[in-house]
Formats: sequence, structure tokens, C-alpha cells
Amino acid sequence: MTFHTPKNQAMLILPELNQSIFTSYNNEIIYPVNGFWGKQGATMFVLNNVTKKMFKDALKAAYEYAVEKKKVKKKVLKKN
Repeated sequence: MTFHTPKNQAMLILPELNQSIFTSYNNEIIYPVNGFWGKQGATMFVLNNVTKKMFKDALKAAYEYAVEKKKVKKKVLKKN
């Protein structure tokens, strides 16, 4: 997660399905980052306008995604 303090925004990396679900709520409050990073799951959250519950759910999804990616990477490295 990255905070953009001047705009009171946070960027999370989400799996494609989660990004689609969260951005469908309101694409002015939660939206994919433009370009390559957005296609890779980078999602912006306008913190003034998103509920705490929704943001906590997004944080959990981002954390679980990061943990899963790390597990897959370890498996690949062990095979080599």
C-alpha cells in the first residue's frame, strides 16, 4: 500500500476480481491507476469518501493477494 498524503488517497494492489468489485462501487472514489499498473491491480482509494469497512476489506484482500503471490514465488524458486 502506498499513501498519497496531499490528496488523502491510498493505492492498493488487488487481484483482478477484487479490483473489479471495488471499482464498481463508485469509480470516482475507487478506481484503477492509469496504464500498466492499473492493469496489474493498482487501485486508488479516495480516503475521504470511502467507508472504513470497505477500506478494511480492501486492505485484507490486498494483504491476502500479496501473501499468495509470495507463496507462489517461493515455490517457483524452490523448483529452480
